[in-house]
Amino acid sequence: MQATAGDIELRGSGAFQDVRSGRGADLEMRFDGPEVARLLHYFGLPDLSRGAFDFRLDLDAQGPLTRLALDGDLGSLEARAEGELDRLFRPTQGRLSGAVTGPDLEALGRTLGVPGLAAQAYELKADADFEPGFVRIQALSLASGEDRLSVTGVLGTGAALAGSDLEFSLAMQQAARLGAV
Repeated sequence: MQATAGDIELRGSGAFQDVRSGRGADLEMRFDGPEVARLLHYFGLPDLSRGAFDFRLDLDAQGPLTRLALDGDLGSLEARAEGELDRLFRPTQGRLSGAVTGPDLEALGRTLGVPGLAAQAYELKADADFEPGFVRIQALSLASGEDRLSVTGVLGTGAALAGSDLEFSLAMQQAARLGAV
């Protein structure tokens, strides 16, 4: 598959064993262009980033697990992830680690419907293992300026997140900002 809109190009090839669950995915996708802000504007999203973008996603089914490698240079926002999952949607086996860095946490918050975040650079890191009924969060952190939120523990994936046991750590220079969130 290949699609072009002006100087923006999407290229991909591959197949899924089961599209609904994402099981057995063998896929290679590339998406690039000279200015990510134009693309964000087209989809009605805040200016999360500016500059040229080159997004790559590779999925490689190897036995019961699919290896995932994501390398997303989206202008000034960068996303990286790697791991192995039994399926892409609601995995029950595997591991995943990744990081996202960007120039504007406030714009990211607006995109996700979370108001009141500081308009400063941020870094989000995650490292998790998937098991039937649980996600073991080895490390999940969001840092922006001098502020940092960290989460570790077990997140239940069933009804009402039963079986969850999470530990939160928060360090802030200006705790009054919590009222805005």
